[in-house]
Amino acid sequence: MSPRRSLWLSVALVAVLAGGFPGVHGASSPFDSARWIWFSAEPMPDSIKFPAGNAYFRGSFELPEDTQVESARLSITADNLWLLHVNGRSAGACDMDPNHWDRVQCLDITGLLRPGRNALAVEGVNTVPGAAGLIVSLELQIAGGKTVRHLSGESWKCSDRLQAGWQEPGFDDRRWPAAHVVGEFGMPPWGRVPVSSKWSQPAPPAEARLKRFRAAREGTRRGRRSGPVPPPEIMPAADYAWPEAIAFLADDCSLYRPTKGHGTAQDSLRVTIFNPNHTRAYPEHDLPAPVKMG
Repeated sequence: MSPRRSLWLSVALVAVLAGGFPGVHGASSPFDSARWIWFSAEPMPDSIKFPAGNAYFRGSFELPEDTQVESARLSITADNLWLLHVNGRSAGACDMDPNHWDRVQCLDITGLLRPGRNALAVEGVNTVPGAAGLIVSLELQIAGGKTVRHLSGESWKCSDRLQAGWQEPGFDDRRWPAAHVVGEFGMPPWGRVPVSSKWSQPAPPAEARLKRFRAAREGTRRGRRSGPVPPPEIMPAADYAWPEAIAFLADDCSLYRPTKGHGTAQDSLRVTIFNPNHTRAYPEHDLPAPVKMG
């Protein structure tokens, strides 16, 4: 082993032991002491599994008039989707892929805070029945070297009903129940989700992203599986390397087969029938044209 490589490995080992690499098991995280939360109308015998649906969260805190906030950094993620408001202003959203719950976003919301009452309002969507949770960490650096943390937990309020003005600091949430605590940071199935050291500025999500969020929200309201909302880009890139075969699946691709043949030419039409939904796949069975277009 070369002396340079040996030195690099020694430095890396020291960094890991000191918790210096983000996302390494055992390293410190902004989410330490924060809790995964979700909405539950009643005590849950299995606190990780929830029905598909929407939840509205509020976490509020006070800043005295003479408080000088040097920085306010917020880390957030949810299983599956989330939309953030800070003091009534749209401040960010996830990337709308329900499978990307492990991609934590880190926002510098210093400019959105103000003296008096401040409110963090998050709309969450559980796109399919199963594990659901929101986790938030806000770290304030106060002039003079003081650090104040506001973490998701039992102090947060949560409702499954959308109400006018719920994002605003002055909204009366006294009738909202406390958020259901799913568990501590690090619990399965999420584990210790890695947090990036890169911070971005809060901004309202693009309209295309909002449309996909609304589609997921409405899908769960209708009581059906919403799943990943198809991206606006339908055709592949010009240099896309086509494989030998591609299978397109939607949320309902049921396969039906008759119990027996009828001895007619129509049997070939009854062998395989797909019922595609929200897809442009063309299912067919030995036919010169598609059976049906999704």
